[in-house]
Amino acid sequence: MTRFLKNTTLASIEEAYGQLHDDSSKSLSLPNSFDNEGGLGITGALIQYLAAWSRAHSDSTLKVSGTPDSPDIYNLAGEPFGTAAIYFASRIEFHSGEILTQQEARRYLLPSVKAMQAWELRKTMKPKGVHLVSFGGAANEFILPFYARRDELSLRDESGFRSLTEKMLNAFSPLTASRLDEVGLTLISQIIFELFSNTHEHARLSEADKPYTQNMRGVLFREIDYRVTVNSQVLAADVPTQQYFARMALNKAHHKADRAINEARVDKIMKGIQEPKRSVSRGATRFLEITVYDSGPGLARNWARRKLKRDIAEVPIAEEDALVRQCFGMHMTTKSGKGRGGGLTGTVSYLSSLDAFMVLRTGRLLLYQDFSRFKEFSPNHWNVKEPPLFEAPGATYTLAIPLGTGKA
Repeated sequence: MTRFLKNTTLASIEEAYGQLHDDSSKSLSLPNSFDNEGGLGITGALIQYLAAWSRAHSDSTLKVSGTPDSPDIYNLAGEPFGTAAIYFASRIEFHSGEILTQQEARRYLLPSVKAMQAWELRKTMKPKGVHLVSFGGAANEFILPFYARRDELSLRDESGFRSLTEKMLNAFSPLTASRLDEVGLTLISQIIFELFSNTHEHARLSEADKPYTQNMRGVLFREIDYRVTVNSQVLAADVPTQQYFARMALNKAHHKADRAINEARVDKIMKGIQEPKRSVSRGATRFLEITVYDSGPGLARNWARRKLKRDIAEVPIAEEDALVRQCFGMHMTTKSGKGRGGGLTGTVSYLSSLDAFMVLRTGRLLLYQDFSRFKEFSPNHWNVKEPPLFEAPGATYTLAIPLGTGKA
């Protein structure tokens, strides 16, 4: 059985792909939550893994503690990765022995779906955040926060996503919303609009234009408080993110420290010489975490089939890397005919303006970029493993945006 623990990392998710097609991996268990709410990119990467898991096993089984009426399953359903696990699993098997079919199990998702449709955004995720998701082919696929009507032609425009972004922020953290000026709020809403529009256009169908039996696309908002002491184990598993968090915390406007001094502090933190302890008086450095994800074909697979007329398996990893980078170029799109399809070039500009950090998992790649240091799209490969990785369904963008630094 595949077990994900409370201290799951991106590396451990990648390792699980290695046993994905083993018969023993058809059963899976998850914690109700992760330590420190999981590292940046964990939730989206796990949702992608769960999609791959369900497609690898027709009899995929989610193992859950307790009984069908115990808090365990309800707590799991309140987490975005738990929503995905319940949705993708063929059945749920409880520790008490009861077994629910896929259709029976999905009743645990109804409260969140009803909350989304009723615009009760605070009720869409536990313990604190907002999670909006469209389930492909479902009666409620085109949820009202994303769509003006319940059909595929009614995706909201920029102004609609501007209003949605403000409502999402106010739903779980009015303080976060108050930290954003009009420019920052507009930039964030433009990012959500462009990324979700791209998902709407390219992730609802396979690269062969056929619907998936099961498919998800969604957006997650929550807040990160950077105040904990980072130990060597965390640093080893998540060096790029910790470097970014440490740098942005030390560069906060009210610290008034010289940039060179801050860079030296970051270097000591990453070497374990100095721990990034924060005093109560200064409080935490807060970041807005945004995840936009889908379980569709992924960026490069779409490009390979539609533009190159080749299967992604025939494409060398260096060429796949180049294809993903092209997706962020001006007017680069696989969309044919009329429609949005303007590529993702705007997202790069918005992320740069916000000094954001991005983790991107798609296909056989896991990339990251610190836009506070490099303004053009020039991501690095994550340090968990040299590419190629095992292919992950869809694309997940996880963003960290600093609050209260004068940029957002």
